[in-house]
Amino acid sequence: MLALPDGVVLYGTRDGWLKARDARTGRELWRYDAGTGIVSRPLAFRGRDGRPYLAVLAGDGRGAGREIDMRDASADSGMAHALRDLPPPREPGGLLLVFGLP
Repeated sequence: MLALPDGVVLYGTRDGWLKARDARTGRELWRYDAGTGIVSRPLAFRGRDGRPYLAVLAGDGRGAGREIDMRDASADSGMAHALRDLPPPREPGGLLLVFGLP
């Protein structure tokens, strides 16, 4: 699990869901279907460009990763409001999912 300063808790499941919940209420805020099991804890970091990112490994670690930019017009209202559903990855094997955050 990863707890963020804005009160959002992120975690992945073996059946392939990356989920965000409100830390206070437990209400689900967002979910992403990775199409394969999440095999690492989510990791938050700041990139060289100064933006915050979220990364997580899914699958068995083989295959190419991809970057997904999650910014949108609602980014100023908090991370949970800026995230939206995305289509699951099509490639088999492992994935490094990286989400650009507001």
